[in-house]
Amino acid sequence: MKCEWTYWPLVQFFLPLTATDIAVNIAEQALNRGVTFGEDAVASLAVFGTAYTLIKFCQANLLEFKHVGVVIVHSRRDNVKALVCVFSIAGIIVSLAAVTAYTKLGFYVVNKLFGLNDEVGMTARKCIFYMSVYPLINGVAYLQSGVLLQHKHSTLVAASCLVDVGLQIASIVGLLNSELVSRQPILVPVIAMYVGSLAKLLVVLFGFFKFVFSKLPHTVSTTDTMKTTIPKILWFWWPLALVRMIQVVSRPICNALVAQNLSPELAIQAIAVLTVVYPVGQVCYQWLNDLKPIVPTFLKGQNVQGRHRITPRHIIIFNSVWALGSFLFMLIMFWIPGISIAFLTNVLKLNPEVAEMCVVPLRIFSFMPFPVALRAYLTSWLMLWQQTQVIAPSAFVRLCVLILTLVLLPRVGVNGAPLGIAALLSGFAGEALSLLAATVWVRHRTKKKRRNSESMNSNDLSNGDAIQHEGLLVEQRETSL
Repeated sequence: MKCEWTYWPLVQFFLPLTATDIAVNIAEQALNRGVTFGEDAVASLAVFGTAYTLIKFCQANLLEFKHVGVVIVHSRRDNVKALVCVFSIAGIIVSLAAVTAYTKLGFYVVNKLFGLNDEVGMTARKCIFYMSVYPLINGVAYLQSGVLLQHKHSTLVAASCLVDVGLQIASIVGLLNSELVSRQPILVPVIAMYVGSLAKLLVVLFGFFKFVFSKLPHTVSTTDTMKTTIPKILWFWWPLALVRMIQVVSRPICNALVAQNLSPELAIQAIAVLTVVYPVGQVCYQWLNDLKPIVPTFLKGQNVQGRHRITPRHIIIFNSVWALGSFLFMLIMFWIPGISIAFLTNVLKLNPEVAEMCVVPLRIFSFMPFPVALRAYLTSWLMLWQQTQVIAPSAFVRLCVLILTLVLLPRVGVNGAPLGIAALLSGFAGEALSLLAATVWVRHRTKKKRRNSESMNSNDLSNGDAIQHEGLLVEQRETSL
């Protein structure tokens, strides 16, 4: 018996996705753990950390092909065109990795930028090349995951991520008992990454060909202006990729500027606290980013679920409830005396002094759900309207507000880890407000064009045709440009 509660389709779609962000965080911790069992664990961590940071930065732009799959891909031909884009960008990443590994440019990028000695730097550069195909595998998986989300198979997408994490952990455990640990310990996490990502890709491809492929037409009959082309795909994708890459570099910039005005001892303490606070706080709100596919998935073409029609009002209430729930959970965890200290000391095994320094940053973190949820909601509408180009300025707004906050707050006595988290919160708020302004501008421009179009068409329509035309406009007004 199907549940006829209006919000059940939204809950059923969203809940599996909340597990994916948590799974990714667990996987990263497992990968770091995989390089600490060698003879020189510090050097191995430095090598893997450097290589993984650069590959993760390059891979960030491919993550946004998930939204290409949600919004742009409507036929098999569209899917092929999107795959061409993924392979082209991944090919550039592989080429850059080869240049980094085997030319002097890599020496300056890796050794000088990260301050590594010749031996560690050379190993890190080779490790970057070993990982260079990893973004391609994930890029294809992200794209096909987006197509699955468009057809509301979020459970399969979540299952693929859980399989990825499970096999990564299992591979690390298995490889730790092999001779590879003593010979080339850096290959342990690299192999685990490939095993997990390939398994994720296979699960996604299975779901795509099993449940979606037969439903996709070979092509979609559209006008030349609405036809999906490779330039159109890239035009939709690049602003989302830019925002993603700015998000990736925000944390290193924040760490660097926080430590700049402190003594070496206090700087180490601040960075250590931020290292603890980031993942703890993100687990409580990061999954709100998965609200982005909801508007394109449920309002494109005014899809109907069961007896109930999902409307923008339903989605506003749904998003608000989740944001408020995240905020209330963080209030309980971080503002009630003793709970956060008990969690940090008993679960994360921090000493009481470090745990005490984490309290204030975590309390600032508790306000993150509001700008994150607002950003996700506004971005989802702009993706539905395929107006992603107006999202790009928000990335620079976030970066400017972040840096400005890091420069100004120390003048009023805010320093250390609280400064870093306050700057991140300010950056999120600035980005959300920028998106709000962009959305209002797009809506205003659209309504103005619609009024002009209606006034022009009214002269050419009979009374009966005008009534029918107006009915169609009313039905489409909420979700189309």
